[in-house]
Amino acid sequence: MMGIKGNRVKSLSLLLVIVLMLGIFPLAASGTSTALEVGTGKAYPTIQAAINSASSGDTILVCKGNYNEHINLNKTNLTLKAAEKHKTIINGGIQINADNATVDGFKIIGGWVPAPAGVDQFAIYILAGTSGHSITNNILTGPGTSIAARGVLFGYNTSNIKVRNNDISSWHSGIYINPSTSLTFEGNNIHQNYVGISSDGISDVSIIRNNFAANSLEGWGFSNGESRAVTNLKANYNNFVGNGTAIANYTGVIIDALSNWWGDASGPRGGASDPITGITAGGIGDQISANVCFDPWLTRSVSFSNYTLSITGPLSAAPGQAVEFSIRARGNGTGNTSYTAIYDYSITGGTGSLEYYDTSWKPLPLTGTFGPAGGFELTPDYDVTTAFRFTPDRNSRYEATVTLRTLEGKVLATAKYVLNRYEFEIPESGGETVKISPRTINMKSKRRWINIIVQIPEEYKGLNINKVYIPGTSEDIEAESFKVLKNGVHAKFKWSEVADEVAEILQQGDNVEITVLAITSGNDTFGGTGQIKVISPGNKNLGKRAVKKHP
Repeated sequence: MMGIKGNRVKSLSLLLVIVLMLGIFPLAASGTSTALEVGTGKAYPTIQAAINSASSGDTILVCKGNYNEHINLNKTNLTLKAAEKHKTIINGGIQINADNATVDGFKIIGGWVPAPAGVDQFAIYILAGTSGHSITNNILTGPGTSIAARGVLFGYNTSNIKVRNNDISSWHSGIYINPSTSLTFEGNNIHQNYVGISSDGISDVSIIRNNFAANSLEGWGFSNGESRAVTNLKANYNNFVGNGTAIANYTGVIIDALSNWWGDASGPRGGASDPITGITAGGIGDQISANVCFDPWLTRSVSFSNYTLSITGPLSAAPGQAVEFSIRARGNGTGNTSYTAIYDYSITGGTGSLEYYDTSWKPLPLTGTFGPAGGFELTPDYDVTTAFRFTPDRNSRYEATVTLRTLEGKVLATAKYVLNRYEFEIPESGGETVKISPRTINMKSKRRWINIIVQIPEEYKGLNINKVYIPGTSEDIEAESFKVLKNGVHAKFKWSEVADEVAEILQQGDNVEITVLAITSGNDTFGGTGQIKVISPGNKNLGKRAVKKHP
């Protein structure tokens, strides 16, 4: 194919590609065996029994299943971990009564109202005065927004607490914070609550890379009813979409909320002015209140996918040769944990057979959707590798794509793979890959012809070439003649009359680049670029010299 464009010369390379399409079979991530295991057939039938027997520094590993328990995590430096994330379900809640607790990977439903009364219903309650906790990778699903229930409830004067990568929904307050300090909220999906985060008198707080969506009253509401000294409130690189108010500041303290996505590229709405720049919140995104620094804001949403696909395997395969490959899907530890995902894949350009290994080799079509029915759960530390086998049936151009997406269609990661990739620059002859004559062309000439000589790579010496085209504005113009020259390494193409459509393109620039792409009988391609100078129609002498030099 011959392409025409202005002034810039590019070198083309030969790319002979067979691409292996690999599907993905998600396997459950497994936890590490520890001293205290909970579940059917394990040493401890209940979570509380294991806690009661634990010592400071122990890890309690809870096998998948349903646990109808109200749990007191009442010893210091304990880790409570689900063996398979989100497959360990607690119908109740967890109360943290001692320092340095970790709660990782559970699905907690409904919450717990402890006795005696005085504490709201909760999924996780952090007792007043404790510190050093990590709440990560959990799904907290509440009883509804009309009930006085909190997903994560902070008591007074807690400190040094990290809440990361949790999915929190259907609570009156997804997170409720009494006066506390040194808190980090990162990578959480806080959605469909009455209030996403409610807070009072907090200091040194970082709210970063969270997703606040469809919280009916507000995403984050900040008050200071006890008139505590408040400093260093930051909410950056979050998504606020569909909330009643994104950030509601009920105090005179200024909140740093720079670089957030407010649901529209035009920025937040509500008419409040940025207390530093004076810019008015005049967009159509989520509403914000006064005393919120929002300028500048993001003009696109923050990505919460943080998943990658990588494919490894042999570099070549002959037709009929089965080769084994593997594909790895992994998270970087900072993504959202609530995704239910599936894989789409497609192979184009040829046929062959594809299989994946699941106790034995099982066939897959070359195009389809791959994964368990209903999808599978993704977590930030998701890391799965699966074996595949592919057999190409001919030496053709295979190109394939694997896409990891949510069931709702959001793309999280994409991978492509090249099998038997052979790439090299077209060798030059006399300093030129593509030689075009004449070097100048007068578009008023009666004989508007072009000869093009392309140096064929040694690997294709003497090989027949199917076609070379000049693309016009509406249809391609096939070359009038073609021949391989006697030396076997050059091909010559000729057009005796250049179509008017092509002539119009040539007249658009003085120095015009022409790109030639030749297609072999095996559907392999090679080519290069050359330049031709368009002469002014009034310059007859140049036109005559051009014609005379190339009869």
